[in-house]
Amino acid sequence: MKTNPWTKLQEMEPVKLTISAQAVDALHQKTVEATAPPEGAVEKLRRLLMQTDEEDLGILLGQLARRELTAIADFLAGDPERVLREKAVILGTLAKFRPLTVRAWRLMVTGAPAKGLFSLLKQNVDAGLHDVIAEEAEDQKRIASWFEGDDLASGMFEEVESSGQSLDDWFNSLPITSTRVAKESRLLDEVELALLSKGSRSTLLNHKGQLVERAMRLHRDGYTRARERFIANYLLQFRQGQSWDENIVSWALKSFNPHPTPPNLVDFWRRVDSHSPGVVQEVLSWLALKRIERFFSQAKDPHGRFRFWRDNFAKDLVDAQLVADEAAVLLHIPPLAIVEFAEMGNAAYVYREAELRWLRTPGYHGVTYYKDRSKLIDRPSNGSEFRIRHQGDWQGRYLGDLKTVLRRR
Repeated sequence: MKTNPWTKLQEMEPVKLTISAQAVDALHQKTVEATAPPEGAVEKLRRLLMQTDEEDLGILLGQLARRELTAIADFLAGDPERVLREKAVILGTLAKFRPLTVRAWRLMVTGAPAKGLFSLLKQNVDAGLHDVIAEEAEDQKRIASWFEGDDLASGMFEEVESSGQSLDDWFNSLPITSTRVAKESRLLDEVELALLSKGSRSTLLNHKGQLVERAMRLHRDGYTRARERFIANYLLQFRQGQSWDENIVSWALKSFNPHPTPPNLVDFWRRVDSHSPGVVQEVLSWLALKRIERFFSQAKDPHGRFRFWRDNFAKDLVDAQLVADEAAVLLHIPPLAIVEFAEMGNAAYVYREAELRWLRTPGYHGVTYYKDRSKLIDRPSNGSEFRIRHQGDWQGRYLGDLKTVLRRR
């Protein structure tokens, strides 16, 4: 009995053709999924959400056309008021609509990462819908981990932190997603901001040489607190062992008040110190010591002037400034301002810190400018003018008087 050829044809499965058709369909579908909703759909959704109670959102879902559901993502991208945002997230979660997930992801990584978009994506990722964002199981796992934090940038930053990679290397290893994360995007800016303001010591070291540049770029791009948040974190992370970078500390001082005076800190430096109490005094003393060490290493110092200030007043120093074309150094040890001179045979002049205004006057002033004996304070021990003559046991003669003035503050 002959086999009917039409029967064999009906039973044939065109595997290659089916696979090709599925690939074309998937490509076409993703293109459709990423497109904007119909014109007017966002405003329509806003109006309906305002009119609908939370318990009736399931009914509203049944009234919306499938293409209109993508308007939920666009609505949330506009960062609406909290009540409407929460309704839209519930509606989007109930929908379990994959094109909506793709649209929300696209808006999240190309625009401002709004709270509502993150909440919606977090719910949909938890529901397993992130398979439309990335195809590979390992990539889907990574994406899911990003949504474990309070926002997407924080989740991404945690991955950078735990990986030990630089931000650039981490970016180059990002998975292929339905919409690629752009390097020049608000999302990556916020990841960078998280790195600067929350990064560990090792992470900051991993970006050494780029930190100030990154903070300045974010500041120029509208993140007005970027410098402040970076400086506060940087000073804290490197506080142990006082291993700050002098260039970064000097930049921080130039960027804000260059002469903060603990404990009477104001504005920026007060906020930094509240983040890590006492750190401003520590870093100022550390920087001042470095400056006077360089000064005395280049000047003749057979009398141990540097050791004297370091061993007795290291914690009290808040500033050291080279003056008189580096022929003198001005020390600020509240409530005193003291001028030491490079050339031997010059006594140190001890003033009250109220004299700092003229002592810090910009421009070139010769050595004699800083030797105004009429403005010297009196020595507590004998009432004579307070000039420190570096002769004999000068340390023993003057240390007590200096300590007495400091205690009276």
